[in-house]
Amino acid sequence: MTNTELTTENLDRVARALQADAKPSPDKQRQWDEEFKRRMHALIDMFEDGPEVILQCKLADQFTRTFEKITHNITAAGTQAKRELRDLKRDDVGIEITGNKIEDQENKIELLRQQYWIANHAYKIMRHQVRSEVIGKTGMNWGQYIPADEMSRVKRVNFRKGQLTMEQYQANKQDFWSYARDAGLVEMPRDDSFASNI
Repeated sequence: MTNTELTTENLDRVARALQADAKPSPDKQRQWDEEFKRRMHALIDMFEDGPEVILQCKLADQFTRTFEKITHNITAAGTQAKRELRDLKRDDVGIEITGNKIEDQENKIELLRQQYWIANHAYKIMRHQVRSEVIGKTGMNWGQYIPADEMSRVKRVNFRKGQLTMEQYQANKQDFWSYARDAGLVEMPRDDSFASNI
């Protein structure tokens, strides 16, 4: 490529090609997926039908949640590593020691990318395949799986729907504002904050 061909689109295309090269081949990935599902089902199926069916469903949900939390933790670690890399590049004085630190940080970021891809892939298999297969097999279902980052939003919406009504306000005028503050509808200082003690 010449300098005129170094457009954002071309660089994105090259980056996608390099990322695709780092992923395992489709046959190997399919084998890994099948083995992962088989092992997860084997662990879940150690609990028999009857009173242990609830444990099967709980395991399917909790393993899904575990892989989701792992991906969130890796994302946070990657974000922090990128900040540290930015600082290292800013502090680089062109000597070998600082160059080695930058290279080590870049290797750490690449390792985190690979870990994220693997953990996120396992999360997707657990959420969309294993969990639904366990629900179908046991017949028990606790509703749609809600990702952790949506849970607080869903809780706030349900809280607003269920408790913050005009009837609630008229019945409990003193408590209503604490409900509204906790739900995020209004921003008011807490009763024990210094801002309200003026």
